[in-house]
Amino acid sequence: MEDEIVYIGQMEGSHPDSVLTYVGGRNPGHCTSEGKLLLAFHEAANIKRILANGLTPYTPKTVTEPGILLKR
Repeated sequence: MEDEIVYIGQMEGSHPDSVLTYVGGRNPGHCTSEGKLLLAFHEAANIKRILANGLTPYTPKTVTEPGILLKR
Protein backbone atom coordinates (compact mmCIF):
# COMPACT_ATOMS: atom_id res chain seq x y z
CA MET A 1 0.00 0.00 0.00
CA GLU A 2 1.13 3.55 -0.66
CA ASP A 3 0.29 4.67 2.88
CA GLU A 4 2.60 2.15 4.55
CA ILE A 5 6.30 1.95 5.06
CA VAL A 6 8.08 -1.35 4.46
CA TYR A 7 11.28 -2.22 6.28
CA ILE A 8 13.85 -3.40 3.74
CA GLY A 9 16.82 -3.69 6.10
CA GLN A 10 17.61 -4.00 9.77
CA MET A 11 20.54 -2.92 11.88
CA GLU A 12 21.00 -3.35 15.61
CA GLY A 13 21.57 -0.23 17.65
CA SER A 14 23.38 0.20 20.95
CA HIS A 15 20.46 1.86 22.75
CA PRO A 16 18.70 -0.49 25.17
CA ASP A 17 15.24 0.78 24.16
CA SER A 18 15.58 0.12 20.46
CA VAL A 19 12.38 -0.73 18.59
CA LEU A 20 12.29 -4.18 17.07
CA THR A 21 11.09 -4.50 13.52
CA TYR A 22 11.65 -7.15 10.92
CA VAL A 23 12.58 -7.07 7.25
CA GLY A 24 9.37 -7.08 5.24
CA GLY A 25 7.38 -5.64 8.14
CA ARG A 26 4.89 -2.87 7.40
CA ASN A 27 3.51 0.04 9.39
CA PRO A 28 1.18 2.91 8.54
CA GLY A 29 3.20 5.97 7.55
CA HIS A 30 1.58 8.31 10.06
CA CYS A 31 2.54 6.05 12.99
CA THR A 32 6.32 6.01 12.69
CA SER A 33 9.13 8.55 12.56
CA GLU A 34 10.31 7.00 9.30
CA GLY A 35 6.85 7.31 7.78
CA LYS A 36 6.50 10.93 8.89
CA LEU A 37 9.86 11.73 7.31
CA LEU A 38 8.73 10.25 4.00
CA LEU A 39 5.34 11.99 4.21
CA ALA A 40 7.12 15.34 4.62
CA PHE A 41 8.43 14.98 1.07
CA HIS A 42 5.29 13.55 -0.58
CA GLU A 43 3.38 15.51 -3.18
CA ALA A 44 0.49 17.57 -1.76
CA ALA A 45 -2.11 15.43 -3.57
CA ASN A 46 -0.80 12.25 -1.91
CA ILE A 47 -0.82 13.87 1.53
CA LYS A 48 -4.41 15.06 1.03
CA ARG A 49 -5.46 11.54 0.02
CA ILE A 50 -3.77 9.98 3.04
CA LEU A 51 -5.41 12.49 5.40
CA ALA A 52 -8.81 11.99 3.75
CA ASN A 53 -8.59 8.24 4.40
CA GLY A 54 -8.31 8.92 8.13
CA LEU A 55 -5.50 8.40 10.60
CA THR A 56 -6.19 5.23 12.53
CA PRO A 57 -4.82 5.18 16.09
CA TYR A 58 -2.51 2.27 16.89
CA THR A 59 -1.30 3.47 20.32
CA PRO A 60 -2.50 6.17 22.73
CA LYS A 61 0.17 8.48 21.25
CA THR A 62 -0.75 8.01 17.58
CA VAL A 63 -1.46 11.33 15.88
CA THR A 64 -4.99 11.16 14.48
CA GLU A 65 -5.64 14.86 13.83
CA PRO A 66 -4.61 15.91 10.30
CA GLY A 67 -3.63 19.43 11.42
CA ILE A 68 -1.26 18.11 14.07
CA LEU A 69 0.33 15.66 11.65
CA LEU A 70 0.86 18.44 9.10
CA LYS A 71 2.55 20.64 11.72
CA ARG A 72 4.90 17.86 12.75
